[in-house]
Amino acid sequence: MGLPSVSVAICTRDRPVSLEACVAAVCAQTHKPKELIVVDDGRLAPDVRQRLGGRAQHADIPWRYLRKTEPGLTRSRNVALAHSNGEIVQFFDDDAEPAYDYVREIAALFAADADGAVGVLGGTVIEPALAGPGGKMWRLVSGLAGWWALGRRGMRRGPWPAGMRGAGRVVATANLAGAALAVRRTAAWPPGFDESLTGYGLGEDRELAYRLARTHLVGCATRARAVHHHDPRGRVNPGQYGHAAAHNYCYILHKNVPMGLGEWVVVLWGLLVLAGLRLVCSLALRHERERHLDELRGMIRGGGCWLRQSLMRAAFCW
Repeated sequence: MGLPSVSVAICTRDRPVSLEACVAAVCAQTHKPKELIVVDDGRLAPDVRQRLGGRAQHADIPWRYLRKTEPGLTRSRNVALAHSNGEIVQFFDDDAEPAYDYVREIAALFAADADGAVGVLGGTVIEPALAGPGGKMWRLVSGLAGWWALGRRGMRRGPWPAGMRGAGRVVATANLAGAALAVRRTAAWPPGFDESLTGYGLGEDRELAYRLARTHLVGCATRARAVHHHDPRGRVNPGQYGHAAAHNYCYILHKNVPMGLGEWVVVLWGLLVLAGLRLVCSLALRHERERHLDELRGMIRGGGCWLRQSLMRAAFCW
């Protein structure tokens, strides 16, 4: 059985050092992708572009550099989808480093899906930034808040192709991380990622996975591992992040998940718990007080913005 062709796409914004490490990891793969596409949302220096192109050429991987002027991660991902030629499009964040056998494992899993039932496969993403006490606290509070706990509602349940069921190679879930996300191009494009998401497109990975999970199988590849380093450069400020976190969370769930009164109670509970965490952190961590307060204020604005938009749509419909 032959492996499907894989286009690797990296969307980048002002992180040249991390980008070079990511490209190096792609060029070192045991199974070479059909092409490597870098979509630049910033201003990558000519010497960096030359080094990246030379590394890809040395690895015998066709390379394309695409620069866009309209900001937004979802737009960058859609540019990559529009210009890719592979059957599978494997996205990596520019601060992610895939293991040497990542592309081979993803290609082998999709090869086992002769009927095209699988739409999205996330990788197993290792987050060193969440390994410390703060990260463990975040995971604990997120679980208590039920953050994204509603994502499995409305998912297609199976059956999974036989080649994917063995030895737990895939775990069914729609809660995938965009740092390492593979999509079947014909399933995702068009329309691609939702460009109406705010805050540089925060949550675009979940939105696509939830949307495709209604008609396709979506899961996490347990053996395809990547490290996500969380380079802070090029990220939105805390206020913008808080606004997008609350607004896009409500928007994505409302758009893709069956929502009743009970589900909205869960959403409200989750937002209140995470807002409470920000407040506690602002009081306990004086050196990071402003950052946590900015995120909290952003969450309040984002939740209010989504509520106003919903009320306006409801009034218009009436």
